[in-house]
Amino acid sequence: GRYPYLTPDEQGPVNDAFDKLFATLETKETDLGVALFSRAGSPIDPDGLSESSMVAGKAPENPISLEEAISAAEQFLADYNGNIELNYRIRKKQDELYGPGSIAKIGVVKGAYHPGRGLFTLASDHLSSTADAYETLRHEILGHYGLDTFSPQDKQALLDKILASKEEPSLKPIWDDIAVVYADKSDNIQAEEVFARLAEGERSGKEKLADLIG
Repeated sequence: GRYPYLTPDEQGPVNDAFDKLFATLETKETDLGVALFSRAGSPIDPDGLSESSMVAGKAPENPISLEEAISAAEQFLADYNGNIELNYRIRKKQDELYGPGSIAKIGVVKGAYHPGRGLFTLASDHLSSTADAYETLRHEILGHYGLDTFSPQDKQALLDKILASKEEPSLKPIWDDIAVVYADKSDNIQAEEVFARLAEGERSGKEKLADLIG
């Protein structure tokens, strides 16, 4: 079987790639205003949205307002000094993002990342709190968008180690859940979801890496 921990030869490149992601996003000095808020735009075709690119959930009884969701997204982006080069579209209703009847087609969506569009979305009516909004943003942006900033070789090396960690006690509950929700998806997609799930927490890059490699 595969060895679930990083060997000395592997540890350097993967560790460097992981740390570079968080260090660059958190500390690099850049001009502000990289991310653009789209106030207009036609609905996005939900048929092109996969389960692995969205955060699903249940509609809360007392959702946050549209203004609170926009504020959370703007603060999240500001925390990373303008280094997240994504546009964003935030609406009150999911159908404003994905068209009439979208809930019946794709379920309740809190937010999603569209790599081909360079865009992330939030539906404020499906967010229970600003903390819920931040968790959704961390999942989609630090998790999925963050992995896409790795080189293909570094990304695959990290996914391989996540795949080899299925029986690690600290990760097994997450793996068990991912295996059910994404049963029809590839091993790599499941590993990416584990990474994104870990990214939801407010923890440093080094702590996340320690979780991933045991």
